[in-house]
Amino acid sequence: MTIYARRTRHRGGALLAVAVAVALGLLAAGAAAVPPGGAEPSHNGAKVTLGSTKAGPGGRIRASGTRFPASKSVSVKLDDDRVGVIGVLKVNASGRFSGVLTIPSNVARVLKPGRHWLRFLAPASSKNHQSNTSVKTFFTLTR
Repeated sequence: MTIYARRTRHRGGALLAVAVAVALGLLAAGAAAVPPGGAEPSHNGAKVTLGSTKAGPGGRIRASGTRFPASKSVSVKLDDDRVGVIGVLKVNASGRFSGVLTIPSNVARVLKPGRHWLRFLAPASSKNHQSNTSVKTFFTLTR
């Protein structure tokens, strides 16, 4: 009887571990815009260029992109969910966008000066873009 009880507890622990893994997988599915293994410098052939690689709180950075899903919106995150979405840019019918992003003036409460990233996320749209597009590019946050 004691052996059976130990097995039950062990199975219960294994079931709990599986349940936690499934729950974490479901939560991660909400962030499906990030490819498995993290973002790639160029995903689905998309590319992003920054007009400046340095900006401080309240500063502005011009960004342009090519080969994104046509006629979609690109959400731009600063350090992913540490700061969140700082802008949304509209992609034209040719898969290009251009716009200015403003670094939040209160960003110093969350981030220290130094190397950070912007992630450009666009949903899948057509036969040419079977998965979400994610491009990560770095910049330096100044004081």
